[in-house]
Formats: sequence, structure tokens, C-alpha cells
Amino acid sequence: MAATEVAQAKEQLKATTGKRVLCALDNSDNSALALQFVLDELVKPENGDKLILFQATRAVDMYDDAELGFIADDQIAAAQERLVQLCLSNLKSIKAGIQVDAELVALPGDPRQLILDYVMQHPVDMVVVGTRGQGKFKSLFLGSVSSYLVSHCPVPVLVVPNPKTAATLLMKKSDIIKA
Repeated sequence: MAATEVAQAKEQLKATTGKRVLCALDNSDNSALALQFVLDELVKPENGDKLILFQATRAVDMYDDAELGFIADDQIAAAQERLVQLCLSNLKSIKAGIQVDAELVALPGDPRQLILDYVMQHPVDMVVVGTRGQGKFKSLFLGSVSSYLVSHCPVPVLVVPNPKTAATLLMKKSDIIKA
């Protein structure tokens, strides 16, 4: 689907429904904080808003794990499917506890690319992620889903900080202002 077709589909959908927010989850405390922020501040069932609960699973790859080199392809595929089903099961339990309409998406692979691909192919108004809390140095080596999405995503990306980290930064900022 071309970018203009996606844009037109988004406009048509917006005319009949509320906003569509993709919240990327990874079973971390920070992604749980991001989800809580989305539920408290962004999506409202009375507005017809829709939440997309998105989780990327680790791709099972025989080239990344030497032990898998001796396992049949169908067993690797079955292991991958079990991982996806586990993620979907977790997302279903989250969906059961919320009041807003939610779509569940669990796919194997790199979350940075999977989220971008999903946004390009589906109407999404905003992406919300939590911080991983690795700091600047580690994110240089490991990459960061949030910083990648901020740089490459065609829709706004909201990065929800960890309150402990944010409080520490605010304390440091207040010390600078007082000086």
C-alpha cells in the first residue's frame, strides 16, 4: 500500500472513529508505565479511540543460536509460533483488564522495523513506547527502539519516561536553576 493510500485510509477512518494509538510492550516495567499513561491520558472509550497493543517476540533463528542448528526447520517454526502465542496470551490478559477497544499484534523480529512496517500499513495516529533506561552510552552500542522510532516513524512517537529517572533529572535541573 502506497503512503498516499495509507494517508487517505487514515483520514477516512478518523472521520468515523477516534484516534488509534499503538502502544509497544516488551514485558518491562517501563512499557507497563507507557501503557498506563496511554490508558490514563490518551485513549478514551467514549471518543471511539482504539488501542493497538503491540509486542515483538524474539525471532527464533538457527544462525543466532548454535543449538538450533541441529533442529529441523518445522521444530524451529513451531518454537517461533509458541513464542508468538505466548505474547498473544499476555496481550489478551492485558486487554481483559482495560475498558478501551484494543487490537492485539504479536510478531517475531526486530521491534524497530516491525513497528515501522505496521504503522506504514495500518492507520495509526501515534506510537507510544517506554524508555528502556539504558542511558546514552549503552544505547549507542545496543540501539534503542524509542530513539529509532523518533527518528524514522512517520507518525508522532511519545516516549514515556520512567518516573524515577525523570524525578532524578528534575532534581538536577532544579539544582542548576537555584545556582
